[in-house]
Amino acid sequence: MTLVSELKSLVGEDNVAENDLDRLVYSHDYAPIPREIGIMFKSRPDVIVRPTSSRQVSELLKIACSHDVPVTPRGSATWAFGGAMPIRGGIMLDLTGLNRMEEYDHEKGLLKVQGGVVWKKAMDFLDSTKWQLPLYPSSAPSATIGGFAATGGLGYGSLKYGHLKDNVVSATVALPDGEIVSLERERDTMEPIPRDGLTLDQLFSSEGILCVFLDLTIRLVPRGEAQAPVIASFDHFEDAVEALGATSRGTTPFTLILNDGEFLRAKREAGFHVPEVPVSGGMMFAQYSGSRGDVEKTLDRFSEITLSHNGVVLSEEEAQLEWEERFYPLRVKRVGPTLLAADVLVPINAVVETTRYAQKLAGDAGIAAGMDVVAVARDQTIILPMFFSDERKALRFISHLAIVKKMIDFVLRKGGRPYGYGAWNSFHLNRSEPERARELKSLKKKLDPKDILNPGKTLVAGTRFGLPLPGVMYNGGLELMWAIREVF
Repeated sequence: MTLVSELKSLVGEDNVAENDLDRLVYSHDYAPIPREIGIMFKSRPDVIVRPTSSRQVSELLKIACSHDVPVTPRGSATWAFGGAMPIRGGIMLDLTGLNRMEEYDHEKGLLKVQGGVVWKKAMDFLDSTKWQLPLYPSSAPSATIGGFAATGGLGYGSLKYGHLKDNVVSATVALPDGEIVSLERERDTMEPIPRDGLTLDQLFSSEGILCVFLDLTIRLVPRGEAQAPVIASFDHFEDAVEALGATSRGTTPFTLILNDGEFLRAKREAGFHVPEVPVSGGMMFAQYSGSRGDVEKTLDRFSEITLSHNGVVLSEEEAQLEWEERFYPLRVKRVGPTLLAADVLVPINAVVETTRYAQKLAGDAGIAAGMDVVAVARDQTIILPMFFSDERKALRFISHLAIVKKMIDFVLRKGGRPYGYGAWNSFHLNRSEPERARELKSLKKKLDPKDILNPGKTLVAGTRFGLPLPGVMYNGGLELMWAIREVF
């Protein structure tokens, strides 16, 4: 049997696609690929397969191994680092069909979901219960839980409850050879239980190169008696950043977000209602949950911090509106028309320098930029600098890609790192996380010696020719394009 006939026999003809339009749609994730760069990759998959069960995923991987065909796992493709983009064609494994809520333990506060379940679906399921999710990404209306486990794992709620891996008590994964493995944690200590030398912690944020997340059991948190969003504006961004640090240390919000004035202006241009904040300023938003008395005390403390940093607490109506729109920061893309993202993890004490540098790069490139800052720990943030470019002007857009490299180089000097690697940031892994790089290389060699699962990502920037893109060529090419950007 041919590869495609075997796949059709496994999942049914309706769940296999080979037409040109589908292949084009699946050739990239959130980030566009300039044609001049795309020639280095076979980014269109040869075939798209949509399994609906763990068994089908397992069998598909076995088939791929028998044919030596690469497999690219994909959730909702809300990432912007090329992690769900094929490098050498092959099979596109669309996991959105694994979308069932499998088990709910009301007494223990546990929810087991398949990896293709969208976060918003899980949130809606829990709405009428006494439990809620400990965290979720800003892309919750479309992002899958398995995709978030494979990539970032930090988002709204992380400031209070930590990384996703800290809140998953067990998971079932498919390894590159198709073997299905269940991994757990000790329920009391949440320490990972090794199985054949493999643990949950090793697989989280492995970006699809080691496994496919089939299901996860999430430890839920009690829904607070009272939940209150609150918002404050500042005329000067530096004051807002100082207030962010004080609020993250002095209170315990579920989430804490800071937007600079340029980001707010972009939101306004994109059609959102935004409080009047100077371009030089910023807006801080938080959401608190707990007993009514505790929430009231915390809101008072938030007000004290705001006032002591020359800010103004805005109305409850403004806060509620911002809470309802929290999932849509990327809608500012319409201002672009192309959004160039450079998500980075940065210590709070480096936020001002990092955002200033990002705005300088935008100014040097002749484009606008906005900063979305999410506190994910007492002393750490994710900064999502959004640079508004235009992929239709191909060479000019390519010159703007150097901004991402320059941002990462800068934050590495400030004690930060990229939020993810995928295809585009893979050059930075060895420098930013040397121990993690060694671990991933060792696990990849052990679990996937044939390099079947998501090849050419994270550890190396692969090409359609089977050879990695040299870092010297990547760095030199981007710096050259940046140097001659004004020509375009």
